[in-house]
Amino acid sequence: MVYISETVAITRRNEIIITGLDKKRGQYLYKLKGSRKIYYLPKPEELQRRMFFSGHNLPFVIDSETDRFIGNAQINFVTDNPDALREFIKTNCLNPSQETFNNIFYSSLDKRPSETITESPLFPPAKS
Repeated sequence: MVYISETVAITRRNEIIITGLDKKRGQYLYKLKGSRKIYYLPKPEELQRRMFFSGHNLPFVIDSETDRFIGNAQINFVTDNPDALREFIKTNCLNPSQETFNNIFYSSLDKRPSETITESPLFPPAKS
């Protein structure tokens, strides 16, 4: 699960395991990989703020896992191959949403000082 943390507005990644459905609340239950504590996923109308993928050890890096941290309340990836990342997300995201895709940015892995990090939309708006 990739999402924007509500407390500090940074991109976060959690490897989760869906464990069930609470039919009374209409919400799925999950646990973090390697944990026993059970949590509720957000309500269905709030799920589009998060991206879900099948599997663990996914082949991408988010900015908060590196020294390329941006902290702009967007979903930020770090890659030197944006085309491959874009294709991976389009193919493997379990809950694709254009609204979410509009909030995905990337920066490169180059080693410029953090003050000069440039970010670009991974899914640029269609030209009209």
